[in-house]
Amino acid sequence: MTLDGGPLPYVVFCDDLYNYVNIGGSYNYWATGEQGANDYLSPLSLTTAHEIAGLAFLGTANPIASPQDGAAIQVAIWEIEYAGLQATDPTIQTEVNTLIANALNDYTTFSGLGWTYAELESPCNPTLAGSISYTATPYPSDANCQVQGQIVALEPGNTLNTTPEPLTLSIFGAGLAGAAAMRRRKKTSA
Repeated sequence: MTLDGGPLPYVVFCDDLYNYVNIGGSYNYWATGEQGANDYLSPLSLTTAHEIAGLAFLGTANPIASPQDGAAIQVAIWEIEYAGLQATDPTIQTEVNTLIANALNDYTTFSGLGWTYAELESPCNPTLAGSISYTATPYPSDANCQVQGQIVALEPGNTLNTTPEPLTLSIFGAGLAGAAAMRRRKKTSA
């Protein structure tokens, strides 16, 4: 992902399964920092937020070897958030189960190395930034008004501007395999 047209220092993972982005689009996001990420994920426990941060760290600190590995990390985040979800591909699901089982260990490593995490959130109404959660629908008449929330793991010394100014995030295809795996699951269960 690029922020404000810069190079590619950021790997982001969706932590908002039900709101969407268009691949190739650009969106205004507000960075909230670690406390903001915890608040965004607050319908979940702090331990669960740490598991999600550990998975984001794993996908950022280690080069993702294949699209399947990236999809497994994304699906693991969604499965932690939304009980009952499963990938339709048994191979990916096996990898997801292993990732979830090790997520707190990944967070411990993450924390010990001095990494932090942040939330990028993008409600239609900028005044709502910092006050919504991953389950929120800021405008009940438009269920997709909130653009997907994104969690970012940041190396020591790498921070995002958390002032009220928006960051522009360009989305160009990361996690497509994960999205496809979950979409297939939705279609087969509907």
